[in-house]
Amino acid sequence: MPEETRHIGQVKFFNVKRGFGFVEDVESKEAYFLHFSEINPSTNVWKVVHENEFVEFSIVDGTNGKQCENVTGIKGLPMICQSQYDIKRKRPFSKDYNPHKSTQPKK
Repeated sequence: MPEETRHIGQVKFFNVKRGFGFVEDVESKEAYFLHFSEINPSTNVWKVVHENEFVEFSIVDGTNGKQCENVTGIKGLPMICQSQYDIKRKRPFSKDYNPHKSTQPKK
């Protein structure tokens, strides 16, 4: 069985609400479709990527052309979505969580 070819690309666009975006291969400069179901962080977190994030991926033929498959951090490094994981509480941060905001109750 041949080993899959891995590519490195930069996320150019990702719509969190719709769950899709595009990744540009850094070598060929071609853009490939990315569906959130193909994002594979090494921990159990929200499957999102951020604009300008560099990722590693494979290319497959999809129903509407070439698309990304098995999107991970480069060489197994954490993705940005993994850094938003609250290790102490063992769950993702809530959407209104701000680590720089005081946790003291208002008087």
